[in-house]
Amino acid sequence: MTLFCGETGNKSGKPIVFIHGGGLSSWMWDNQVEFFKNQYYCLTPDLPGHGNSKREEYISTRDCTEKIIEIIETKAKGKKVILVGLSLGAQIVVDILSIRPDLVERTLINSGIVRSFKLLNSMIPLMVKWSIPLAHNRKFARFQAKDMYISDSSFETYYQDTKSLTAKTLSTFMIGYFNYKLPDTFKEMTVPSLVLIGSKEPSIMKKSLIALVKSNPNCKGYIMPDVKHGASLSNPKLFNEVLSAWINKQPLPLEIHEFS
Repeated sequence: MTLFCGETGNKSGKPIVFIHGGGLSSWMWDNQVEFFKNQYYCLTPDLPGHGNSKREEYISTRDCTEKIIEIIETKAKGKKVILVGLSLGAQIVVDILSIRPDLVERTLINSGIVRSFKLLNSMIPLMVKWSIPLAHNRKFARFQAKDMYISDSSFETYYQDTKSLTAKTLSTFMIGYFNYKLPDTFKEMTVPSLVLIGSKEPSIMKKSLIALVKSNPNCKGYIMPDVKHGASLSNPKLFNEVLSAWINKQPLPLEIHEFS
């Protein structure tokens, strides 16, 4: 089975590949697709074990990377793509830059951990044990959705996504996510990459931003104020303006601050 991949917009335009975070699926990019579809060819894959690819086994971050590369090679028709990823999706963007930078024109890396967090390994089985029942609790899902900036109109889709996540998928992706390390080859890539985090995110995100920026001079770090995890959901208007400016090599909105 191949991954589901939404295709929207101008097929003659520059391709943008939006890669969702763990536990979500391609719907999280609806605001971005609506904004960019007239000019760009928007590709929105569902990762293995998620959304419309839920029957595809989730194996590892690298396996996801290889599957996204297959989509790019098939759908982009030789054009270089813009890559945009949140969280797990951001790790996949980093991974693609590390092994196939030739496919990519520019990227936006939003809140991806690139520093191993092995202390959590022993806690993951317990986290999964508690998470699966809670995922089926509508009241808890409402609380979680609010914390993740998910709109009321997207809640039912989000709720169905979380209910369909299996314990195996959740455990495998969490182990891979918290143990992901920046590949050595990342420092060699030459793709302009905007690394964006929210000012209210945990310190591990700031440390990851620093690691990316220090690893490669083509990475520029920026912070979006008053935002936790999920800038594209929290402030889609500003996120779209940032991405549009970055793609078109224009000055970035003054609302975000360069990390120094």
